[in-house]
Amino acid sequence: MSHRPTARRLAPALLIALLLTACGSSNVRTTPTGPTTGPQSPTSPTAKRPVGTALFEVDLKSRKVTVTPLDGDATNRAVFNGSAIKFEAGAVEVLPDEQASIGVRVTNQFGAPIGRDYLRVLLNAAGPEDDNDGTDAQRQVAVSTDPLGMSGLRGLTFGRDGAYVVTRFSTNRLYLVENGHASVFAGQGSAGFADGNAGVARFNRPTDVIYHAGQDAFFVTDTGNHRIRRIDRNGTVNTIAGTYKPGSTDGLGHVATFNAPQFIDVDPDGSLVVTTGDGAVRRITHTGGAQTASVHYMVSTVASGLTTPAGIAVGADRTIYVAEQSAHRIRALGTNGENVVIAGTGAPGTADGAGDVATLRRPVGLGWARDSLVVADSGGNSVRWLFLREGASPWSASSWRVLRIAGSQYHFGTGSDDGQGINARFNTPWGLRARADGTVILTDVQNSSVRRLGLPPSTQKVLPTISSWGWMWFQNPTGSYQAYGGSQPYYDFDLPQGSLAPGATTDEASWVFSTEEGVDTYRFTATVEGPPSGKVSPEGGHGENSNTLRMQTVILSVRLASLRDEGSIERDGIPGFATINDDTRGLAVDPDEAVYLASPHAVRRYDPRTNTITTIAGHLTEAGRATGDGTTARFTDLTGIAAPRPGVVYVADKAHHGVYALINTSGDRNNPSDWHVTQAIGNNMAGVPGGYNPRGVTGPRGIGSTSAHSVWIIDSGNRVLLASCATENFGDPDHWSVAVAAGSRDTVETGDTDDPVRFNNPMAVAVGVDRAAYVVDTGNHKIRRVRDGLGVSTFSGPAPGTVTPGYADGAASSALYTNPIGIASDTAGYLYVVTDDGVRRVSPTGTATTILRSGDYGDWDAASGSTAQTSVLPATTVRGIAVAPGGDLWYVDAAGLRRLSRIVGTGSP
Repeated sequence: MSHRPTARRLAPALLIALLLTACGSSNVRTTPTGPTTGPQSPTSPTAKRPVGTALFEVDLKSRKVTVTPLDGDATNRAVFNGSAIKFEAGAVEVLPDEQASIGVRVTNQFGAPIGRDYLRVLLNAAGPEDDNDGTDAQRQVAVSTDPLGMSGLRGLTFGRDGAYVVTRFSTNRLYLVENGHASVFAGQGSAGFADGNAGVARFNRPTDVIYHAGQDAFFVTDTGNHRIRRIDRNGTVNTIAGTYKPGSTDGLGHVATFNAPQFIDVDPDGSLVVTTGDGAVRRITHTGGAQTASVHYMVSTVASGLTTPAGIAVGADRTIYVAEQSAHRIRALGTNGENVVIAGTGAPGTADGAGDVATLRRPVGLGWARDSLVVADSGGNSVRWLFLREGASPWSASSWRVLRIAGSQYHFGTGSDDGQGINARFNTPWGLRARADGTVILTDVQNSSVRRLGLPPSTQKVLPTISSWGWMWFQNPTGSYQAYGGSQPYYDFDLPQGSLAPGATTDEASWVFSTEEGVDTYRFTATVEGPPSGKVSPEGGHGENSNTLRMQTVILSVRLASLRDEGSIERDGIPGFATINDDTRGLAVDPDEAVYLASPHAVRRYDPRTNTITTIAGHLTEAGRATGDGTTARFTDLTGIAAPRPGVVYVADKAHHGVYALINTSGDRNNPSDWHVTQAIGNNMAGVPGGYNPRGVTGPRGIGSTSAHSVWIIDSGNRVLLASCATENFGDPDHWSVAVAAGSRDTVETGDTDDPVRFNNPMAVAVGVDRAAYVVDTGNHKIRRVRDGLGVSTFSGPAPGTVTPGYADGAASSALYTNPIGIASDTAGYLYVVTDDGVRRVSPTGTATTILRSGDYGDWDAASGSTAQTSVLPATTVRGIAVAPGGDLWYVDAAGLRRLSRIVGTGSP
């Protein structure tokens, strides 16, 4: 039995939704050059390959480490490919407590300094065939459908000659299915109880059925009648155990009682085993005599105290396996009294891996075939495969392996598609049977169908990444992380000189990882991120024609986390535990590359260096209006945010008609007590500078600032305001002056003209390198430029007086936008505009190019740590957006806080 170090045992609490599956490149699609009704769909991925900066292969027996640089484009948060960075690794050092370490150095082969105080190396599991088409097992599984069109399907069993029998809750009948055609096998059709021939017999919510080859008969769990029924080949029904009264009494069949019997299987010795609604496993043994008489059956209790036991299967050695549905786990009951959980942590989820860290979501049906278990993971909408590591003890969860062989990785990935393994889709798989030859049938409840698939012939042959290559747990100062199916582990190389010069090599860092008993070889990719000191083309990579972008989800949204059973509230902390509010709209990055978010009631700070997000002012769930330090400050409806200087943040509260200044007072920018909050602009009442309530502003929305001394404000009166502070007292409202820079000073007027200047529901503003304000004029579907004292002009989109929503890239005058709601600028003079269609990059001349397309949940490769590599990447509806000094694009969408970066190869910036 493996003895894991403490850090590994604690790791499940740290596992997060960023599942580290590798992904290669996708075909590059061109963006539209004329009006269209929406973005084009992304293409399917092409051939896959290991991706990253370098591939590491570790052999514990020889103590040898082989490092292979990876060319081409890197993903999974990699910024530098194998031609830009060189790894050097020493021999493996085997440590106590099943740990090992590797000494690693990094050399800069890029033509300019890289990094900023540190370089981060992210690690990702890699098998011998590292691609995202699935494992060999998943590729060998093919799913097909018998579209019965019958609601209320539950259990099923194989019959003879390729037929099967299925129970149907909604009609209280059993059906025989032959060649895809279903006919009534037994049951009068109305709920009740009666033995007799097929047309007379009555059931009450029959749940499961099993064919008993020794008796050439079928046995049914009649859940509503609390009985076990026997049906012969002609459809004649007899009760062999249970009475009308629910209970748990053992004894002969005619006196024994059951409580809502659920699922049933046949033991190799010929007895029946049944799960019940009161948490028990019961055994029914024929004692001799007439097989139709209940007095010739004996009922005993195998186990009790289980949590909602559902599916049940018996192995060749007579071990009983039970799916505990609401406990999200699989339990094994041995013939010598063993009773252990072999898979599932107790928390719902969809993570594969060793049995002690893998998660399931409401498993129901179970089947035993080819020395392995097959599970209908009803809440996960997938089929999971459990098999024992060769030579390992079956009574240790760490000895078992869990693999999704069919269905979506995400439980909300429902559907009815047939096809190969992970390309197939289910909608509440329920009852399941597996045959010795590996054939599996299962009911797909919400699709009203029965699905078929076949198991791969051998776990040892088809799963080299699991049977002969180990999963790795890396340990760094922030915790212990699994390099497969968990939080993305990383190591930092400190850079005392501030950056790593061309040709320079870092000091050696020790990478420590946990090993696994019986596993001698490990394989993983390492990818390096860190900004170059020079500018890199905003086209997405090094060189004018490079289309190498990668996207990664850093902090999940509350909604996505809850869908993946990882919490349903907004939380601070590290990725995997932390979440952001789905309604986060404001986003800013300061010159030190810290990311600030305007949640509805709080200001939050994500520190890339420590990989944590903290609330620095306000409260995540409590609205209000209060100033003071960050712990006492309260906000109600934060919309826009700007971070022009480290330690200075401005945030707009639409409900309080003001802009607040957050000033860091001590240098600890992650501590809310070290931030002081004042309302610097506005007086909590609607107003217009130079008009009524001249000290007031009206419902500020977006704000923009590149200098702590000035803030551009979009208010709810179709105006652009410019606030200025002539001193360093940014928190003192008496030191600020506010003026209307564009729009009506007297009344709320809507329009699309430059003279007089009129807007239509503008939502956001960004300050360009020319110090002009660039406004997304949402209702007019265009980008406007406001220059202090120099007027307003249309920068990109149709000419003044023309309102044409649409989706078209191209020159400034021909570009079309639909409902632009967000905007950000970079240091190269480019703008990034959020529209209904995604994110567009707008050049200094106003030319628009699509870099992110709006998508849906099906496009969320990045939420699992991998991303299609293309010039146009998928995204859900984008809200806040900001650009870091190094060029990374940060944005918030329905997935969470995400980052888009460039891939950098050799050469000079």
